[in-house]
Amino acid sequence: MAFPIHFGSTRTRRRVLAALLFFFVISSSFAQSSDYIIRHYTTNDGLLQNSVLHIEFDHNSYCWIATEAGLTRFDNKEFSGYNATNIPGLKDNRIRRLCITLQGQLYAKNLHEQEITISTENSAFASRPVILSKVSPYYFPKSGYATANDQIEILWDSLKKTVAVPLIRSHYATSTGDTYLTFRSQLFQILPQGSQMLKNWPQAPVQTVPVGPYLLQVWESHKAAVWKGGKLLFETTIRGDLPANTSFIENDSKLHWSPAGTFVFAQGDLFRIQVSDSTVSAKKVLSHLPMKAVSCVNYRPRSNIYYLGTLTDGLYIAKVSPFHYPQLSGTNKNNSTYAIGKTSKDELIVNNTVIPKNGPSYGVKFSEYTFRAFVDKSDWFYFQNAFDLYRYNSVSHQMPKIMKLDENLASILKENTSEDLLVCTRQSLTKLSISGPEPKILWQKQLPIPYNAESVNKMYPLNGNHYLLLTTSGIRWYNIQNNTSEKQILDSIAMYSFYRDRKNRYWFSGDGYGIFLYVDNKIFPLPKSKFDKLSSVIDFIDDGRGNFWLPTNNGLYSVEIEKLAAYIQLKTNNLFLYTINNLDGLRTNEFNGAVPSYQWLSDSTLALASMNGLVEFKPKSLRPNYPGNNIFIDDFWVDSVKIMPKSLKNPIRLSPDFNLMKLKIGSPYYGNPQNNHLEYAIHRAGTPVQWEALPVDGILTVNNLPSGSYIINFRNKEGSQNAENQQLNISFDVIPHFYNTWEFYLSVIVLIILICFVIFRWRLRRLEKDKQRIEAIVIQRTKDLEKTTRQLQISEKALQQSNKQKEQIITMVLHDLRSPLRFLKTVTNGIMHKFQEEISTSLSDSLQKLNGSAVSLWEFTDRFFTWAVTQKQDFKIQESEFELQEVFNLVASFYMDIVMLNNNRLQIEATSLICHTDKNILMLILRNLVDNANKNTFGGIISLRATADQKQNHIIITDQGSGMLPEQIQMFQTGDGGNEAHSNKHIGSQVIYQMLLKINGQITINTSEKGTTFTISLKKRAASHL
Repeated sequence: MAFPIHFGSTRTRRRVLAALLFFFVISSSFAQSSDYIIRHYTTNDGLLQNSVLHIEFDHNSYCWIATEAGLTRFDNKEFSGYNATNIPGLKDNRIRRLCITLQGQLYAKNLHEQEITISTENSAFASRPVILSKVSPYYFPKSGYATANDQIEILWDSLKKTVAVPLIRSHYATSTGDTYLTFRSQLFQILPQGSQMLKNWPQAPVQTVPVGPYLLQVWESHKAAVWKGGKLLFETTIRGDLPANTSFIENDSKLHWSPAGTFVFAQGDLFRIQVSDSTVSAKKVLSHLPMKAVSCVNYRPRSNIYYLGTLTDGLYIAKVSPFHYPQLSGTNKNNSTYAIGKTSKDELIVNNTVIPKNGPSYGVKFSEYTFRAFVDKSDWFYFQNAFDLYRYNSVSHQMPKIMKLDENLASILKENTSEDLLVCTRQSLTKLSISGPEPKILWQKQLPIPYNAESVNKMYPLNGNHYLLLTTSGIRWYNIQNNTSEKQILDSIAMYSFYRDRKNRYWFSGDGYGIFLYVDNKIFPLPKSKFDKLSSVIDFIDDGRGNFWLPTNNGLYSVEIEKLAAYIQLKTNNLFLYTINNLDGLRTNEFNGAVPSYQWLSDSTLALASMNGLVEFKPKSLRPNYPGNNIFIDDFWVDSVKIMPKSLKNPIRLSPDFNLMKLKIGSPYYGNPQNNHLEYAIHRAGTPVQWEALPVDGILTVNNLPSGSYIINFRNKEGSQNAENQQLNISFDVIPHFYNTWEFYLSVIVLIILICFVIFRWRLRRLEKDKQRIEAIVIQRTKDLEKTTRQLQISEKALQQSNKQKEQIITMVLHDLRSPLRFLKTVTNGIMHKFQEEISTSLSDSLQKLNGSAVSLWEFTDRFFTWAVTQKQDFKIQESEFELQEVFNLVASFYMDIVMLNNNRLQIEATSLICHTDKNILMLILRNLVDNANKNTFGGIISLRATADQKQNHIIITDQGSGMLPEQIQMFQTGDGGNEAHSNKHIGSQVIYQMLLKINGQITINTSEKGTTFTISLKKRAASHL
């Protein structure tokens, strides 16, 4: 489900971005080797006023700043101001006191002595100041923790009666709860049930301040007294880095207490006061600070950050960098560093500079840029100058030339199977013996690569004779003995670096293509779209504790090796990279990809080549500052109305007409902002969660939600430390309109049922009346219908009787007509044969014609009779089994003489086939076909024969006539002549077609100019044989 989301205003985003901009002052500290970063904030960045009087942190890790214009809250991203405009009942904005209890609760006071507490009661909402309705039991100290012991007030009331001049109460509480009070030169201890004077000094100390569990009293001469548990432990002089001329008069060098340490600012430097055994020392922690004086100090040891307030210049935040940049004494044109060599004495050789482990660095001219280098077991430093290979010894300072190079160096490394060196250029390999006083070339080979299209970037050892060649076109497994390339992968990518981890997994990085993992002959790429910052990894640096340190061209990243491997192999969906960049003290975010680009020193220091100096730090000592604080609601608006529910255990109910819900979310984090990944998800209860990145200003706006139950989840991105404990869940219900509720739906359903019931009852009564009326009509219509039916039955019987009479008349006429015609035929045949020789030719011709006419008339009558019989409605095929020869004989008896009239001869082949069909219909069909053949043949032979196959009997009539036209054939096969005139001329063919349909016969016609063949096919009904 998609939700309409809108991010914060442009003005708010600008404020956030402005708060993230750093004013960097990189200063070299005389007391330590680390650099540090200073951020400076004023009213231009959101401070209420530049007069910072006190700095404290609350339970939720918010930083609170007391100023003359109110309280300011800071979360390392933006400032939020609180004064009379947004603290109800506040009479005065000038916050003079801000203190913390041993339990971590903050209290403040203004000039009107109104007490304010920093409320953290609602765990879902960010801390905010609230005026107390009654006086708290806590007494505000001059320095140290606020304590709730009324003996402080009792003792002070008794002391101030002894002087006429009003004094300000000065009491102090240590981290163990010991409470002390000073009055001129006297020191008192506050007890649970009273007090006692501990000391009356001959000279009053100039400052008193807690230092952890101790109470420290200081005199101007640097004399100090240390108290603990009400006992004087020792008196001493402050030692350490503090200048001897430092004045401890409070107006000059005030001691500043914070829960994590006590400090003094003197002559532009900040010193930390430390008490141990019987000494008090001052250690310089920051030097050359840009301010002239500080009004308060707060130190956060976890992130190693100092918060320094001033009376006129606002807030300074100084972060001590864990990175060290040794001085480079070489003569290179810029401060970029490339290949780093390391000797057995932990000397580093880089950029024409030798950096001893102890002592100052010195310059040696090697070459303008050294991109590839190597140090052998005798501490010879090998490097390229122009196209020559040299080596340098830091002890003897000798720098002899070794050999000429055919190309730029790719790598110098020790051979796997000997102590000899392999000098690899971009196209060739040279084996160099260094066992003698002078290096000796043993052999040289051209590498098995197409040099015109591909060159070597780096060479790494594997096992035995096998090495890896990282080229401009992928990775090759190289056999040095055979000088062959045995395998190649990623052949379209310029490869940058390689590392084989303890599990024999191969890690590669491509120039601009990101990270690849090669395991079990499979290549797994890191999704570049999600981790574009790792597109160019310089090297994989294993710290031996399960982490990779990945220098890139946009910062340094730390990641757990196993989590990275699991993510690349799609075994997990999330990966957290810890980012380190110039916000953490690096001078540049860009590292250089030389060989080697890093070195481990014996004290676990890691040296990295960068574009701005040589970076040194100890990964083991660098404690990552992961986001570890909870997520809070800073502000919550619904339709421009700010709300603050007392609890989020129950869902927030929103009206159905709400237009806008806006939340401002924050989580105090004082590390690198790029490591703080806040995400949100909006979903209906019980539906999948899809996380999105929260805008940088922390403002989330939701509108136009349909009714239903929803949850908004906020979290630090998975992979952050303690991510499971850093979630904020807000449940809310958008109430539906009354017409969208189940109650309304139920009411409508009930109403519809009632209406339907009323309509049903009315309709039922109406139908009863209609039923009675219709029944009466039906009864009458039924009677009328019965009468009509009886009349129709009578008419039907009369019609049947009429048809029967007609059929009888036709049958009788045809039957009576057949007999005379048959007699006429017989008589004329007899006369013609008997008197043929005796009478004249003319009489013979007449008789012959008479005989032909009689025969034709008889045949027509017989055919018409047979056809008429078949047209009866009750006609049934009279199937019988008979010899086909009988039918042939009958046909011969009828047509043997007739065909002679056309000088034709009827030829019948004898057959023994048995047929099972209607004999009369078959006889009618054959007589019609023979008659048709006789009509179309003159002076030819008409044959009649029969054949059979397994399924059918075939009767074949053949003539030698002139053939048939297509429309004539169509009449026999379909009974349709195409037009009425043509159809009337071929009644015989239509009769044949209809008769064949009745006996399930088929006719096939083959015709040509030499004659026509008719084939009648009848299915067998019984066994037959020839």
